[in-house]
Amino acid sequence: MKIRKFGRFFSFFRNRGPSAPDNGDMNPAWLYLLTGWLAGFHAFFWLPPAMILWRFFGHEREPWRIRWLPVLGVLAAVAGSAARDPSPEAGAAGVRAVVTGHRWVGGRLLHRVRTADGRGRHLALSEPRSKDAVVWVPHPRRLPAIPLARARPRTAPAPVRPSLVGSVTLGHPAPGRLRTGLRHAGLSHVLAISGLHLSLVSLALLAALGRLHRRLPARWGIERRWLEVAACLPFVWWYRSLTGGAISTTRAALMMTGWLLGSRFLGAGGLWTGLAWAAACLWVWDPGCWRDPGFQLSFSAVAGIALALRAVPRRPVALAVAASVGASLATLPFIWLHFDRISPVFLVNNLLFVPVFSLVVIPGSFLIVGLAFLAPPVGLALWRWGDALCLAMAGPLGAWNRAWPEWTPAGAAVWTLLLGAAALWVVRGRILRRGLTAAPLLVALVVLPWGRVDDSVVRLTFFHLRGEASLVRLPGGRTLLVDAGSAGLGAACARRGVTRLDRVVVTHAHADHVQELVRLAGELELGVVWVGPGFPESLRRRLADLGVTVAPMPACARLGPARIRVRSPHDGRGPAPPPHWSTNDASLVIELAVAGRRFWFLGDVEAAGEASLVRGSPAPGRVDLVKVAHHGRITSSSPELWRWLRPDHAVVCGEGASSVVLERLARLGGVVHRVLGEPLELTFAPGPGAWEEELECEEE
Repeated sequence: MKIRKFGRFFSFFRNRGPSAPDNGDMNPAWLYLLTGWLAGFHAFFWLPPAMILWRFFGHEREPWRIRWLPVLGVLAAVAGSAARDPSPEAGAAGVRAVVTGHRWVGGRLLHRVRTADGRGRHLALSEPRSKDAVVWVPHPRRLPAIPLARARPRTAPAPVRPSLVGSVTLGHPAPGRLRTGLRHAGLSHVLAISGLHLSLVSLALLAALGRLHRRLPARWGIERRWLEVAACLPFVWWYRSLTGGAISTTRAALMMTGWLLGSRFLGAGGLWTGLAWAAACLWVWDPGCWRDPGFQLSFSAVAGIALALRAVPRRPVALAVAASVGASLATLPFIWLHFDRISPVFLVNNLLFVPVFSLVVIPGSFLIVGLAFLAPPVGLALWRWGDALCLAMAGPLGAWNRAWPEWTPAGAAVWTLLLGAAALWVVRGRILRRGLTAAPLLVALVVLPWGRVDDSVVRLTFFHLRGEASLVRLPGGRTLLVDAGSAGLGAACARRGVTRLDRVVVTHAHADHVQELVRLAGELELGVVWVGPGFPESLRRRLADLGVTVAPMPACARLGPARIRVRSPHDGRGPAPPPHWSTNDASLVIELAVAGRRFWFLGDVEAAGEASLVRGSPAPGRVDLVKVAHHGRITSSSPELWRWLRPDHAVVCGEGASSVVLERLARLGGVVHRVLGEPLELTFAPGPGAWEEELECEEE
C-alpha cells in the first residue's frame, strides 16, 4: 500500500496528457520545485509568492486541485536557503587548489585545478605551473591566483596545432582565418564544442547501444534503459571533461542527463524540464554564471529552438528551418549586447551551412578521429586532408561575406527578424509556393538602402592596447591598415566586419607597431604588406610561410579611390637613411588622399626625421588629420612640424603624451583626440580638397 502511494506521488512529476514530451511542456511540479530552490538559494524570497499568485489566477487546476504544489515550492525554497554558501566576506578569503593538468584555449594556457571542495576549474596563471602544484585561489574572481608550492615546469606544454577536425571533436583551437570568417558570417558556434556536438555523438552512442541490446541474450535480463543510462551518462560527462568543460557543453551534459533519467524512469523528459534543471544546477554550482555570455547564448538558443519547433509541422525540413530560426532570433539581443555587431546574413548562413556541418562536417570529423585511434596512418592522413580542405574554405567564405552590403546593428536586427518570420511562414505551408511569394523580401534585403552603412565616407579606427594600429575603411569597401601593434587586432577588425586587409603599411619594425602582424596573418586575409628600410628578415620569412607577400613601400600607389604616398625622404625602395638616424627617425611617413581628404600617419618619426621632412618638400596645405608621432612624446612633434602641417584633427595614441606637445596642438585650433585603451572611431564625408600633383602611382 505504501509503495502504491509512493508511486502515485511521483506520478505527478510525469508529463501527462496533451502536454507530454512531444512538445516539451514542463510539469508544474518541476516548475514549483525549481523556482523554490533557486529563490531560496539566491535569497529571492519574493519569487515563490509571485509564482503562486501567477499560477492561481492564470491556471484552472492550480492550486484548486493540486494544493500541495505551493507547499512543495515553499519547502524547496527553505531547502535552497539552507544549502546556500556563505558569502566570501563571511567565510574564508579563498581556497587551496591543486593543478591537475593544462589546456590551451584561444592561444592561452589554462591550468586545470581541483579545489579542496572537489570542484574543478580552469585558471589563467601569470606563469606556467607544473602538474600537482598548489595554488591559492581567492574568492573574488578578479583577483589573481597565488602559487604556493612547486616551481614552474622547465618547458611549458606545447600548444595544440589549430585544426578543424580537432576543434569540432576534441575542443582544439580552430584555424584563425576560418574562425574569423565564420565569426563574421555569424557561424562561430559551429566550431565551439556545444550541445549540438554532444547531442550528435550521444544519439549515435544510444543507437549503437540499441543494436547491442538486441544482440544480448534474453536470459541476462538486462533492460535497455539501464544499459543506456549506465553507458551513456559516464560517456557524456567524460566527453564534457575532455573538451574543456565550457558552459555550453556542461548545459548539454546536464540536459542529456535529465532527459535520460526522466524519460527512462519517470516519463518526464520534456525539453523545458531539462533546460530548467540544467540552469538550476549551473546556478547552484556558480551563482554568477548567468553573467557569462556563453551561458546566455547557450540557454537562449535552446529556448528559442523549443519555441520555434511549436510553430511548424513535424516535417524534417520544417523542423530544421525552425531550429535555425529559433536559435538565431533568441540569441540576437545577446549578440548585439556583447559584440555590438550583427552579421546581416547570419540567419541565411545558418540556414545554409548548419545542416552541412551537422550532417557532414561534424560526423565526418568524429569518424576521422576514430580512425586516427584505430588505424593511425589512414586517420592521420584524412585528418591532414580535412584541415587542408578547411583552409581552402576560408577564401570562398570570406568572398561570400564581402559580397553582402554592411548594415548597422539595428538594420541587421530588423532584417533578421523579417527573414526569420518569412522563413517560418514558408515552412508552415507549401514551401515552393510560399517561397516564391517571400522571395522579394530577400531581394529587398540587398536592394533597399535602409539600415545599410554609408560606404561613401572614409572611416578611421585607431587602436592602442600595448601597441598601436590604424584601420582605414575606404569608400567602396577597400581597407588599409597602418601598423599592427595593438593587442587583439584581428578580433577587433572582425567585429567591424573586416575579414580582408587589402594593404598593410608597417612604418617601422618596433614591437609596438608589428607584434600582432603574424597573428593577424593567421586570422585575416592579407593582401600585400608594405615595409620600409630595416624590416627584419626573420619576420619576412614567417609571413612568407603564411602566404603573405611582403614588398618595399612604393613612393606612390593607388588603392581603389585612394592614393597613398610616402612623404618621408627614405621609402622602402630608395637609398637607406643615414646611419646616425634611429629606427624611429627612419619611420615611413604616409599621406593618404581620398574623397577630397588628406590623412597623415607619422609613425614614430623624431626630430631628425621631422627636420628632413620639413626641409625636403613644400608645405602640404590643408591636412584633415594627423596621427601624432611617437605617442605624443617630447622627442617628436616639433613646433616647425606643426606650423608646416596645421591639421584640423590630431590623434595621440597612448598615455605617454607630453603636456608641451598637447599645448602645441591646442594652439593650432584643431581638435585633439586621445586613444587610451578604447578604440577611437572617426568618420569623414567627402571634402572639397583635391590632389594637386599629378604623380605616377602604381596600380593595385
